[in-house]
Amino acid sequence: MTDLDSYKQQLREFYGNRTTYDHEQGTRHPLEAKLLLEFVTLHSGQKILDVATGTGLLAIAAAEKVG
Repeated sequence: MTDLDSYKQQLREFYGNRTTYDHEQGTRHPLEAKLLLEFVTLHSGQKILDVATGTGLLAIAAAEKVG
């Protein structure tokens, strides 16, 4: 295994184990996502593009808001 392959494997393992990232004790992610959505005007049927903004917590909430 090359150094690059080893590094990629380490990344897979690290991020694969972070399935509760948005819900870990002390995190503010759900609150911050909720606050951000309060400041954004979204309408039913609107399309949303989420580009590398994290775990999808905000994108999921926004998608629910637009249907």
